[in-house]
Amino acid sequence: MLHADDFHNIIQTSIDAFLLVDLTGTIIETNDTYCRMVGYSSEQLIGSHISTVDAIENPEDVAARIANVIKGKPQRFETVHRHRDGSFIEIEASINSSE
Repeated sequence: MLHADDFHNIIQTSIDAFLLVDLTGTIIETNDTYCRMVGYSSEQLIGSHISTVDAIENPEDVAARIANVIKGKPQRFETVHRHRDGSFIEIEASINSSE
């Protein structure tokens, strides 16, 4: 069985960018790979809404995606995130609920 520390270590050592977002769209965890990709520290990202880095989706779009995930409909989509320097990064996102 995985413990919280195991989960944290897996996420932090992943070569893939990772964000954990709560049901309101607030970023609650990220890894160094994602931070390097967007130019922000985890301290700057945690507590902010995902729409602050997503250059395409607004808070209403995010809420609709979360509602689908809650209904048991995982989402896989392409979007664009905004780097701290203002440039854009195309990403493929996969979201699912742990509940």
